[in-house]
Amino acid sequence: MITPLIRPIKTNNGTFYTFLSATRHLSEILGSSDKEIIFSKFALLNIPDIKSTTSFQNYVTLDAIPNAFDIDGSKSWNEYLAESLQNYCLNLESNILSNSNYDFSILKTPSERVFFKWLKSIGAIRFRKVQSTESSNLSLFVEEDESLNYQRVIKYIGEIEMNNTVNHPNNTYTEIYIHIPSESGAFPYILFKTTADANYSPGMVFTQTSDYILGRNTSTVHPSGLSTFALFDSKYASMSASLSGILYKFDDSTSTWIPSQWWFNVPKENSYFLESNFNDASNDKLKISNGLKTVEFLRSRLDGITLDFNLTDYALINNNFNSFQEFGMSGLTTHFEFNTILVYYDVIDKNTGNKETNLYGVLFLDSVQDTSGGGGTIARFKKFKANTITGDNGNAYSLKLNFKFDISNEEVSVISFVNEYNTLSMNLFLDVLNNSIKVNYTLEDFIFQIENIKQKLDEIEPFALQYPELNTKLN
Repeated sequence: MITPLIRPIKTNNGTFYTFLSATRHLSEILGSSDKEIIFSKFALLNIPDIKSTTSFQNYVTLDAIPNAFDIDGSKSWNEYLAESLQNYCLNLESNILSNSNYDFSILKTPSERVFFKWLKSIGAIRFRKVQSTESSNLSLFVEEDESLNYQRVIKYIGEIEMNNTVNHPNNTYTEIYIHIPSESGAFPYILFKTTADANYSPGMVFTQTSDYILGRNTSTVHPSGLSTFALFDSKYASMSASLSGILYKFDDSTSTWIPSQWWFNVPKENSYFLESNFNDASNDKLKISNGLKTVEFLRSRLDGITLDFNLTDYALINNNFNSFQEFGMSGLTTHFEFNTILVYYDVIDKNTGNKETNLYGVLFLDSVQDTSGGGGTIARFKKFKANTITGDNGNAYSLKLNFKFDISNEEVSVISFVNEYNTLSMNLFLDVLNNSIKVNYTLEDFIFQIENIKQKLDEIEPFALQYPELNTKLN
């Protein structure tokens, strides 16, 4: 399968990227297959700032991939981030799907595992084994604890409760609604599991012959000017081959940096490697340096990573909820920030009833803005959790995503039309609904204040009856 050419992150509004695995499932369904797709889950992420660092914090370190080390600042961060996603993440997925031994009967796609492999390869996310106080399923993992050197990435999981298909003579699309209630907050931790199957298993190697992303060549002209040179785990057949910088791996036993060493042992030209063990949550301390520039980062060894959507695994936190939304509204959750949304779908085999949850795509909610001192940050949305005890107001977010399905790999065209089903009427309805909610909250607040006043009067009344002269003076 050809690696899709994507556009840079837009300078305004959000940018959504769909994974090729999801496109394949959609093509099967459009071809009247025995499968069904339902958008089911979403996750809110706080993608770290983009920065080249030697501090071992979990920044997005785009030049931590060896043949991306020569980032020279000639492009914007919106372009560099899109290039990394296209040339590493989406190209790896294309290589997996193009494998002659790929088993298309397996409902689980590699998209989510590839996405988290990309995040860990640029130093953005790390993990540890779950503790017995966090889940009874000790085969699971969580992100590293919050510290000066680590800020957790996954903040919230929710259910997509509304799917709708809009049919119009000139346009047909699917819309989904994502809602984060005002009472919701960030989970104390998110559980992860590792998944291996015939298409993505320990020790697998994916190699391509060309330096370009799959299906592209020297004549390929990217419509947005992005690079089409693939980013690999191993670009060359030798650790000491010509690179922009020398590779180093830290040896804990001697506390020294060993040159021409990396996280894998045997390099192979133009290749991606899956870890030999999908249950090792330890980190490798790595460095690339050319004398003028140095990047040091921690790279997690965990692989085959997927979010754990099994509610029973969260029972040690609270076993009295029936959905992730209820969990998010519990007293254990807190305020948080987010800048990215992962959208998931369930694919169901109608013949067997088997179901798998797969990553459909990633939505970057805003563009990357330059930061002082170099680097960039994706603008963050603040999520405040309402507190009925302190009276703190919370805020809610509602997003409507429209998906137009097209058989072309290129970006689908935009069709505008006006009919009785239009965004103006929906916006007016949402305004009325939001105002009704505000009135309800205000009414509840007044009732609460009146109850407090009544309670205080009830406390004063016996005192006033005991001292009638006080009542006389007051009159």
